[in-house]
Amino acid sequence: PYTTLENVFSLEAGSIFKYDIDKGVLNKNNPKPTPVKQIINNKNAATRLIYDKLHVAVKNHLVSDVPVSFFLSGGIDSSILSIIGAKFSKNPINTISIDFEEVEYSERKYQEQIVNMLKTDHINKSVKKEDFSNSLDDVLLAMDQPSIDAINTYFICKYAKASGAKVVFSGIGADEIFCGYSTFKRIKRMLFLRRLPKRLFKLLKVIKSRKANRLSFFQLDGIIGLYLVNRGLH
Repeated sequence: PYTTLENVFSLEAGSIFKYDIDKGVLNKNNPKPTPVKQIINNKNAATRLIYDKLHVAVKNHLVSDVPVSFFLSGGIDSSILSIIGAKFSKNPINTISIDFEEVEYSERKYQEQIVNMLKTDHINKSVKKEDFSNSLDDVLLAMDQPSIDAINTYFICKYAKASGAKVVFSGIGADEIFCGYSTFKRIKRMLFLRRLPKRLFKLLKVIKSRKANRLSFFQLDGIIGLYLVNRGLH
């Protein structure tokens, strides 16, 4: 529930805040989770259901008073949304991408595959080193909760606004739902390592290695230590 603002926390999962306008009262509610009515064990059935639900969701969200654009990173999630969006659009859809000068970080070839396949009205912006340096203060000011992805999000939103886009589709969310992050694969090993004596992790501080420095965060108690080992930059 942590944010970058002191004494400001995000709403916990499964919680609801209700505000009574007449009384000026704010109440927190933790409703009981709704029991799962159906469990699908058949892969083909699950795939079909996801396919159908995605098409309905994209079609419904295309209803807008202004043109709709798609953030296109070149990854699976944003590419799927763009492909589905193109099915329901009479005109070429609008796609927006950012790219980096460093070849090892560039995903332009994947973006171009989707752009060429769908014949989209595409905007591509390259984020240079000086762009990052000049915008870092604004990035941190705009960030509402700790996120390494905030930098990418900041720049693509900035360029989207400059292009006149008002409504955009984003592929964010699929990794959380379908356990796509490497974090999910590491968590069991992390919980095991955390049982080791803390003095071992203190010794790692003297090793000139980024991985060793990150593991040294295990000496911190609570969720902060786990978070910094997983996502911390040191």
